[in-house]
Amino acid sequence: MKPTFFFLFFIPLLSVLESTFSAAHAAATCERLSLNQAKGDLENTISDLEKSLKTSDTALFLSLLHPSIILKEEEKESIFKQMMESYELRGKTLQRNRLLKLAFGKDTGRTVRCRDAVLKGVAGPTEQWALELSTVVSGEQARLFFLFAPVPQPLRKKSKHPIAITHINTQKWTFLQKTPEAWAKEAKKWSNLEEPVAAWVLGETALKLAQANPYHVRDIPSLDALAHETTTQKAQALFEQFIGKKIAGTEFTLISFTSVFKEDGPQLGVKLEMKQEVAVNDQIEQCRKVAVELAPLFKGMRRKLRGVECLMYYEKEPKEKQPHSGSVFQDISEALQERARSQSSQ
Repeated sequence: MKPTFFFLFFIPLLSVLESTFSAAHAAATCERLSLNQAKGDLENTISDLEKSLKTSDTALFLSLLHPSIILKEEEKESIFKQMMESYELRGKTLQRNRLLKLAFGKDTGRTVRCRDAVLKGVAGPTEQWALELSTVVSGEQARLFFLFAPVPQPLRKKSKHPIAITHINTQKWTFLQKTPEAWAKEAKKWSNLEEPVAAWVLGETALKLAQANPYHVRDIPSLDALAHETTTQKAQALFEQFIGKKIAGTEFTLISFTSVFKEDGPQLGVKLEMKQEVAVNDQIEQCRKVAVELAPLFKGMRRKLRGVECLMYYEKEPKEKQPHSGSVFQDISEALQERARSQSSQ
C-alpha cells in the first residue's frame, strides 16, 4: 500500500507576470472562510472541480488547471487518472473541510500560517485561495488539497476560468484507521520501552502519513519531536552497521531502511541495490538471506515486527520511487531460527 501521493505543479511564469497583480497587502495573512463564502469565479472553479472528480471528466478537470503549468497534456491526463483511481473518486460527493484565503504583499511565494498548517503560495499573485476536500478510501481517510490563483490578463485567452488550480496535493491521512498523531504516540511509547527499531518503524509511518511538500506543510509539533527522537540516535546506530554492506550469498547491497505499509501493520523495509537482474525465484531466497543478516535487529523485540520487506533496485534506478522489480516479504521468525541454528553449530 502506497499511502501518500503528491502531485506538484511549478509555475515560474507567474513570477514573470507579477507586475500584473496589485500589492494591496503589506504582510502575508491567512483567513479561514466559511464554506459558503466562495462566490463568483472562485465558486465556479470549485464547483467545476467537484463535478470533474465526481463524473471523472478529464476535459473539465484539465480546463481548470492554470495555463502557466508547464506540463504536457498527457502528463496532466495521467495525474488526473492516477488521482481518480487511487482515491476511488468517481461517483463520490467530496466533503469540503476548509476554505482559506491567502493574502500576500510584494514578496509573494512566502509561507503563511493557517492554524495547524503552514502554506506556501506560488510566486506572483497577491491573493490566492486554498481548499481541502476529504473522502474515505477503503476505510481510510484521504485529503485532497488544492491551491488556486487568478489567471493574469495576458493568459486569459488560454483559460476558461479567471481563477485556476496552481497546485494539487493528495494524501491518505490514516492507516489502519490511525492518524499520524496516533502513530506518533505509539512510536513514542515503544521508544520509552527501549525498542528503537519498532519505534523507528512506527515513527516513519507517522511521518510518511503527514508528509507534506513546499506548498502545503502541516505543522504537527508531536511529529517534529518524533522525527528527532524515534528516527535518529539508537535506531540509526543499529542500522549503520548494515548500510552499504554487501549481503553474503546475494546480489544485493543494502543502501537504506524504510517503513512499509502492510495489511496487518507497519513493517521494516530495506532498500537493496543490485548490479544485475535477479530472477523471481531467486529473489525470494535472496530476501531470506537478507532477513537472516538483519535478524539481530529483531532479537528480543517485545513489539514483534513480522518481517522484512526487500525492495530491490537496479544501480541507476531512482530509490525514492517504488522499484521496477517489485518487492518480496520475508517472515522474520524463520530468519531468527536459521540464525540461531547457524550460531549453535559454530
